[in-house]
Amino acid sequence: MLRRVLLVLGIVAAVGGLCVGCGGASGDSATGSLEGAAADGAAETSESAELSFPEEATKLCDELRQKYLAEAPKVFARELQRSGGSIPPQQLEAKVIQRALASSLQEKVDQVRALGIPKGDEKQVEAILAAIEDVAEKAQTKPALFLFQQSNFKHPFFKARHMADEYGIGHCARA
Repeated sequence: MLRRVLLVLGIVAAVGGLCVGCGGASGDSATGSLEGAAADGAAETSESAELSFPEEATKLCDELRQKYLAEAPKVFARELQRSGGSIPPQQLEAKVIQRALASSLQEKVDQVRALGIPKGDEKQVEAILAAIEDVAEKAQTKPALFLFQQSNFKHPFFKARHMADEYGIGHCARA
């Protein structure tokens, strides 16, 4: 029994490490502004009217990342419970990638598009969003390959992250 508990804790730590590895720096200003905006709903409305597209997209992607980080352990726990603890660790990780990460990435793409891409930036932003969709597709259809690439330094986010960082919406190309 102790061995099973240790295995589960190890897997949870591995999934958490995957989530952290895909994230941005902890001292990002967009995350800090979320805390202040949450305290005052009226301030959030006036702030979002003043934000540039990259700032607004970053804020949105940070919020969706927090949602994903909260959902991933729940998916993990549900899958572990469904299997009665008999599912191999790699399959558990793949289920989290497939169920939580892929949908989170697609939600980022959909909501960033819904913000309204600035005129003149359409080609660049659409290329970024297409690259993120490619990562979401890979996470959905080939989660084992996605995990293999993650653990072998062939990062599936590389292209999307590079383009998004260059434009100023790097958080949208992270888990």
